[in-house]
Amino acid sequence: MQKKIILYITSSIPVLILLYYLGHYLLLNETDPYWNDLDKILISNGIIDSSASLNSVTQKDSLKFRIIPIQERYDSLRSFYNQFQKFNPNPVPFEEVVDKPYPLIGSADLYFDFLKKLSEKKTSSSAYSQNKIILQGVSGSGKTTLIDRMSLLITGNENSILRLNCVEKLEVEYNKEFIGNYVNNRFVPGKFLELIEKCYENPNLNYVFILDDVDKVYPSPVFGAQIWNSLDREEDPIKIDGYSPVRLIPQNLYIISATHSEPGYTIEINAEIRRRLGSIFMLNADPSTFLLFIKTRIEKDSLSFTHIKRLVYFFKRANDHISNKFDAGFTLGNWSGLRKLIREDKFDDFVNEFVINITNFSSTQSITKDEFSDILFSIENNGIIPESSPILLLYNKAEELGIVGEIGGGLVLTLIPLAFGWFLIRKRKKKFENYSAHINSLSYKFKDGEVEYIEVIKGMQIIKHNLELDFAKNRIKNEDYILLLILFNNAISKIHQLEQSYDLRDQIDRKRDYFLLDGIIEQSEKNNLNDLLAQKKKDIHPEVYLELWERINNK
Repeated sequence: MQKKIILYITSSIPVLILLYYLGHYLLLNETDPYWNDLDKILISNGIIDSSASLNSVTQKDSLKFRIIPIQERYDSLRSFYNQFQKFNPNPVPFEEVVDKPYPLIGSADLYFDFLKKLSEKKTSSSAYSQNKIILQGVSGSGKTTLIDRMSLLITGNENSILRLNCVEKLEVEYNKEFIGNYVNNRFVPGKFLELIEKCYENPNLNYVFILDDVDKVYPSPVFGAQIWNSLDREEDPIKIDGYSPVRLIPQNLYIISATHSEPGYTIEINAEIRRRLGSIFMLNADPSTFLLFIKTRIEKDSLSFTHIKRLVYFFKRANDHISNKFDAGFTLGNWSGLRKLIREDKFDDFVNEFVINITNFSSTQSITKDEFSDILFSIENNGIIPESSPILLLYNKAEELGIVGEIGGGLVLTLIPLAFGWFLIRKRKKKFENYSAHINSLSYKFKDGEVEYIEVIKGMQIIKHNLELDFAKNRIKNEDYILLLILFNNAISKIHQLEQSYDLRDQIDRKRDYFLLDGIIEQSEKNNLNDLLAQKKKDIHPEVYLELWERINNK
């Protein structure tokens, strides 16, 4: 008997060891590949950790991970400058464009992609470049710097740049200042028309008109109906009573607009605006630009390799998380307040800057530092991703097969009692949160003009199809399904309401532009606009109603 017990124990040891390592593997969390790549990224870009075993990379990794800074492509950028200034007798030196008041920072691709986008043909059949672009970026992405430097690159002279810094509800005043006004029954051209005259007087020189914060105003009344139409149709001359020269929008005039990516901006940058002011060039929160910026501060701020890795990892993963859960417009670029918080003793403030940004821009979202606890856990644990063990993959496979229902869940919970049950509850909660976030995100994107009406409807139908599929396969509980359907139907209703609101806004804009042809809106014309608004009051979004009422009545 004793021998049998000893034999049983002895034979069980290998099995127990196997089960131990198998269980260890199943419960072991994965390491973020980006964390592992960061060592190679930093070394490829000249940031070395002399105390680490890895202080060099292969040529293949260097080609893959190295960021080409704009300074290394100055010769190519100079070629662009020389082409723009081919007939300019007195351009500023190229060095003033790229190095003053401080040297350009960022990847070379950023600047050349911008110039390429600006020079795209208006249409495939057009002989002319569009010479117009809308730069859309998040907080701290460097919009102003990019616009200022590229405008000087194009003109070669600060005096050839006209800027309008837009402020809400000043469209009529801007129209008088930049397009023109009637004084003693005589039309006096404004700054924009004067710029067009300069373009005609000096056809070999380039000029730039900058519309900064264009999302804060309605651009159509700023330009007025005739110029607004000419911006869309290059063959249509500008026709304004009292303005005698026959002028087309000149090819040596560049129009660069800037707008924010944050949800909730005042004006939707819709297709009509894009046709006239150019296609959108996105300027997102870019880890490459952030890393190049950090390189300039290593010595001054005594930044160690370990801390730089921590900063870049958090910058990327925090922005990824914000983009996926909230909105890409809430992400942060390195030119925000982050640039002042890169010292090691400021890391907590660095993290809180992301919290503050979401709180500032969202009236519905309020978060704490705990929102980024998984990312901070990864930083503190050498890149390990919490809750990423293979057992979760097993759950996903069971879910894919449709066996994770009330009965299937019970069966699986019998097989893998504690760990799997925990994952089951957490996974279902995450699925509910993901559906809710996806519905809200798509609604916000439509409201903010990032997607067209037909695109958002298609997207919503895909969400509904996937939701019904998950419910049919018991991947989502009945009560969660009902709540998500209510959220879905409310979102669809608001989207339809907003679409009607935007249609009405276009109608009122057209009428308002027509009434403004003589420079003022009479009381009878205001009454006409108010009557049109009142007829549609029940059909449109309350925010849009209030916004239109205030615009009509100059409140």
